Amino acid sequence: MAVNYDPQAAHEYYENYTKKGILKGRRSTKGFSQTQKEQWAYAKHQLSEEHKAINKGITETGKQKRSTLSEAAKERRKALSNSCKEQISALRDRIKGASKEEKAMIRDEVNGMIEQLRGQLKAGKEQISTQLKSGREQITASTKASREAEKTAYEKRKDEAYETIKGAKKTEKKKK
Repeated sequence: MAVNYDPQAAHEYYENYTKKGILKGRRSTKGFSQTQKEQWAYAKHQLSEEHKAINKGITETGKQKRSTLSEAAKERRKALSNSCKEQISALRDRIKGASKEEKAMIRDEVNGMIEQLRGQLKAGKEQISTQLKSGREQITASTKASREAEKTAYEKRKDEAYETIKGAKKTEKKKK
């Protein structure tokens, strides 16, 4: 398989991945003493565990928000359905209490009102579903942004730990 070398694509790769930090994170331990290598391994492990715990917390918070949102939507749908059922029941009771002549006159009017209430119920439920979907999308976007911010903070913490350990090397040389 022949690979076509594209200098422009290679340059973009370099710019996007190396300079902007996507491939950053490979930190050389060349010249480190054994103690510093152990410190770096320990620091990486600790920072990794902290990063995992924070991400787990972000995930749990997102799940909890989604659950709360779903429960609220469920309650609103139920309240809307109950309200509609009560109104329909009241309209049907109005027919039951009327005489035969009145029933014939009222029946078409009441049936029309019942259909209108059912249409309103359907529209209300659709609106709740749309709001629920929108809320879930916002929570997902918020969770994603939190994860990205944590990833950036994690890389910064790793850089600081590396520089601290690397700085310890310089002070060791000065003492000697």
